[in-house]
Amino acid sequence: MAKDTNRIQMLLQQAAQLTETDVLADLPAAVANRLKTEVNTPLVAALGLSDALWTDNPHKGEKGASRATRVVERDQALIRAIAFYRLKGGTELEKTATFFEETFAASNIHDGKTSHPEAF
Repeated sequence: MAKDTNRIQMLLQQAAQLTETDVLADLPAAVANRLKTEVNTPLVAALGLSDALWTDNPHKGEKGASRATRVVERDQALIRAIAFYRLKGGTELEKTATFFEETFAASNIHDGKTSHPEAF
């Protein structure tokens, strides 16, 4: 996937404006508290937030946003994950924004499942 520099810059600009309260908004209190207090690298923390925003996890008794909300608010989830990475001390913002953009590309349908083509 070709890197869309303008889009990455837009995501970074919007992420720069968010506070921790903004980033963790709409999450159940138990999930927000866990994300705030867990000691992780900035990328792992951002992936944890992304997981909470994108994935319903019945095994932990924690529910993320509904699937319809996740699809409608895809960009907001990306921006919040990038902002959380920054708030946790991450410094490679453009690289991380590109990673999240490519991982959750708008042209792909993200259903929480990963498929790997078979190598022959």
